[in-house]
Amino acid sequence: MADNKYIVIIGAGWAGQGVIHGLGELPANAKVTVVDAASALPVGATWQYELEGRAAAVAVPFADTLVAPHLKKGTVHDRAGGMPRRAPRLDH
Repeated sequence: MADNKYIVIIGAGWAGQGVIHGLGELPANAKVTVVDAASALPVGATWQYELEGRAAAVAVPFADTLVAPHLKKGTVHDRAGGMPRRAPRLDH
């Protein structure tokens, strides 16, 4: 039986995109899951245009990014408001 490798990335923003990019090609026994409550990646530089009334802010749908094949919509919560004690189980 092969040893499976599990990678969970919390957040599909710029850092999460960078982690996915940095992982490169994964071995066949690796499973990656990215968790984010949002559905798009905001492009921060465009907010200034919206504030000035020049153009609407831009957001790239996660479906069009590197995280798309690994994305699970959701959040990670702790009842005490701090870091979770255990990572939640994410079933595919």
